[in-house]
Amino acid sequence: MQRGNLEFFKDRSLFYISRILSREEKKGNSQWNYKLPEVYFVGIMDFRFEKEEQTKYLHDVRLIEVETGKHFYDKLGFIFIELPNFVKEYKDDDTPESISEIDKWIYVLKRLDQLKELPRFLNKRVFKQLFKIAEVGNLNKEELMLYETSLKAKRDYNSAMSYAKKLAKEEGFEEGIEEGMERERLNIAKELKKEGLPTEYIARITKLSSDVIDKIIV
Repeated sequence: MQRGNLEFFKDRSLFYISRILSREEKKGNSQWNYKLPEVYFVGIMDFRFEKEEQTKYLHDVRLIEVETGKHFYDKLGFIFIELPNFVKEYKDDDTPESISEIDKWIYVLKRLDQLKELPRFLNKRVFKQLFKIAEVGNLNKEELMLYETSLKAKRDYNSAMSYAKKLAKEEGFEEGIEEGMERERLNIAKELKKEGLPTEYIARITKLSSDVIDKIIV
């Protein structure tokens, strides 16, 4: 990701690729035959190559034979994405099938810091994960501590419920398991209340009602 334009940016991109390729040389190995892996440079740019060109946002650059246009070497490529040139707008009710995968990626990369929630056409696991990473990355120190506390509580809760069910199955009885699970939910809710987390969030984690949570004394 490059936010500002740099002098010789294209040269710099080629230099980075060259350094990666040069590391493939097997020092002291006389059997190395120069075979190289596929290498691609992906540049996500918050600037334009050319100020006059404001429409093309995706550049797929390869080594070709100039006269015929055929690929000369297919294991080296440069992908440049000019974010300022991506001006497409989508509505929340647009269907995922109507938008190409590359446009979905560019859309979310350009607007990730502006989105309060993911639009429905980005309802895909990879975009949800990306959105969550961005949310956590923007938390201040206090918010991050609360997030980590709630995450630990959720994991503890899931682990406790799983273990309780396993014991019940192994012992061959079901009586009392619901009571034990309820007690565990109340304990976790109490700990979350101590940390100052909102009732709505605690209810979502523990599956307890808001009325029950409000009555818990910490």
